[in-house]
Amino acid sequence: MKKVFLFLLVLGALQGVSQEKKLALIVGNAAYVDGAALKNPIQDARAIDQALQLLGFETIIKENLSLSQLKRAIDDFGMRLHGYDVGLFYYAGHGIQLKGRNYLVPVDADLKIAQQIEYDCVAAERVLAFMESAKAKVNLMILDACRNNPFERSWTRSTDGGGLAFMNAPSGSLIAYATSPGSVASDGEGDHGLYTSALLKHIHTPNITVEQFFKRVRIEVEEKTEKTQTPWESTSLKGEFYFLKDTSKILYDSSRVVMAGNGSVSRGVAPSTLGRIKLLAEVPVQMGVGFDASLSHRFSLSLQAGVLRDPNSTLMMETFKAFGNDEEIVQMIEKSFKHGLVIEGGLNYNIGKSYVGVFYQQINLGSGESPASAYESQFNTDINLLAVKPGRPTLVEKSVNIQSNLSQVGILYGRRFALVNPKFEIDVEAGISKNIDSVTKVTSENREVDLFSQEVNQELDAWFARHAIIPSLMVALAFKINR
Repeated sequence: MKKVFLFLLVLGALQGVSQEKKLALIVGNAAYVDGAALKNPIQDARAIDQALQLLGFETIIKENLSLSQLKRAIDDFGMRLHGYDVGLFYYAGHGIQLKGRNYLVPVDADLKIAQQIEYDCVAAERVLAFMESAKAKVNLMILDACRNNPFERSWTRSTDGGGLAFMNAPSGSLIAYATSPGSVASDGEGDHGLYTSALLKHIHTPNITVEQFFKRVRIEVEEKTEKTQTPWESTSLKGEFYFLKDTSKILYDSSRVVMAGNGSVSRGVAPSTLGRIKLLAEVPVQMGVGFDASLSHRFSLSLQAGVLRDPNSTLMMETFKAFGNDEEIVQMIEKSFKHGLVIEGGLNYNIGKSYVGVFYQQINLGSGESPASAYESQFNTDINLLAVKPGRPTLVEKSVNIQSNLSQVGILYGRRFALVNPKFEIDVEAGISKNIDSVTKVTSENREVDLFSQEVNQELDAWFARHAIIPSLMVALAFKINR
C-alpha cells in the first residue's frame, strides 16, 4: 500500500510540474532493405517514448515506416500540433544530405543513384514547416540520423559528404544532431545508440534548461568517443525550456529505478506501461484472457483465466495413457477436460524483449457423463453380493459425475514481438507445469456405485499428484495500457 501511495504522489506531482501541453512524434527506422538494417533505432525510439511520457508529453511512436507512412505520420503530427505549447520530433534511423538539404530515409528506400533521394526520402524541412505553422512556443527536433550511408557504395557520384547538413532553426526552435555537420555518428554497441544513450541519461536531470541538457549530452558523447563524435545544435529559442523543473514538488520513491542508456540508471517512477491485456491460445488445451501488471522496471505480475478445450492432441492423450489400459479412466479424464476452467497467477522477470517467470495455476475439471456404462451389471439387491472383476467392480451407470481440482506450479520463457501499431504486441511463451496436488470427487445418484467412486477417487488423486508434467506453448495478442 505504501508503494501505491508513493506512486500516486509521483504521478500527481509530475502532472503538477507543468501545465504545458506537449506533443512528441517519435520515429525509429531500422528494418532497411539491401543490407542497410540498423541495430538500435527501435530500442532508441521506445526508450525515448517512455522517457517523454514520464515528463508529461503526449507521444506518438512509429516504427519502420515506408515513404508513404513517414509522410503521413509527419503530416498528422503537424496537424495535431496546433494548440500545443511544445512540439518535439525525434528520429533514429538513416539520414542523408543532398545539395545542402537533409533527408530522412524510409525503410523501403532502394537508392541506386543519388538523384532518387529527393523523391524517395522525406526532407527534414517538412517537419520544421509543420512545426512553424502550428505556432507552438517551443519546437525541438532531435536527429540521431548520422550513420554511415549504406547506399553510397552503389553511386557513381557521392552526395555532399557524410552525415547531415547544417540547418538554421526557425524562430522558437532547436535542432539537435547526433554529431557535427558533415560527420558520422555511431550506431552504438549496446542496447541504444551512443547519442540516444546520453539523451536518456540526462533527460530526467531537474532544473537545467534544454540548452544545458544538450551541453551535458555533448560532453558525455565526446568523452566516450575521445572527441571523434561531437553532438551539435542549432537554436533560436526565445525563452527557457526545461524537460523537468520544480523538483521540490516531486516525491521520488528511491526503490523504483528506470534504466537509461547503456546500463546507467536514473531514479524515478516506473516505466510508462501500466499493463497488458492478453487474448491467449495455449497448446494443448487452453483458450483465455490475461492481464500483466507492471510492478517495476523488471518485474510484472501475470493473471489469467481460461477454458479448456477438447484435448484430443497427441501430447495430452499420451499423458492420459499413463493409466495403462484402463480406457474407461482415460475417457473419463478426457471428457472432464472438455469442461474445465483454469485460473493462473505468476511473476515474470523482464529481460529486454524476453521474460522468464514462475506460475501457480488451479485447474477445475468437471463432467456430467462418464464411460461407466461400459461395465456390466452382475449384482443383486444386496450390495455385499456385488460381483467383482479382477481389481474393479462391475456395474451399469450412465450418470457418474467427476469433479477434480488440480494444483500446478510451473516455469516459462516468453518473448514479445512488436507490431506496427505500438499499442499491440505478440507474445510467444513456452512453459512446463507439474501437478502438485489433486482433490477428486466421483459421485452418482446410485449408492451401488460408491465402491467404484472411491476407487476412481484414489486412482485419480494418486496419479495426478505423481504425474502430469505437461509442456505447453502459448501465443497471445497483447494490448498495452499506458498511464
